[in-house]
Amino acid sequence: MVYKGNSFLELNWLAKSDKDILLPIVLFIDNYHAAGEFFSPDPGNEEIIYDAYPLDRGIIIVNTNEAISATLAHEWRHAWQHHRGIEYDGVGLNKYASLSYEQQIIKYFKSSRCEMDALLFEVKKSPDEYNLEWHEWVIKNV
Repeated sequence: MVYKGNSFLELNWLAKSDKDILLPIVLFIDNYHAAGEFFSPDPGNEEIIYDAYPLDRGIIIVNTNEAISATLAHEWRHAWQHHRGIEYDGVGLNKYASLSYEQQIIKYFKSSRCEMDALLFEVKKSPDEYNLEWHEWVIKNV
């Protein structure tokens, strides 16, 4: 099931100092294939996500089975990075599937400045047992 959030209500606690950023549409999706995902705004693209949502403002997807506030913070940071002109440099967690879970997390965040920045922002804005543990693993292996 897809639920559309109110972008202002869902993101205001993260975007207070970023008044110049167009707030993306926020979709909450049950059993999404990842904890969350950010689709960059693309005003010229007529592609539609989930049959109803255009990419003109960008879209943040949050899996309702995951840590919702931490995921919102993480994906918002990717929206912020995009707005600041930072090119996404992540490779995807699946690249490290042959490693232990801890090693996957370490490699994933250490291999991408964007993902590391999003993790640090997420831990600052919405710490939970998972992202604090990931942060500890990554920092002790720097």
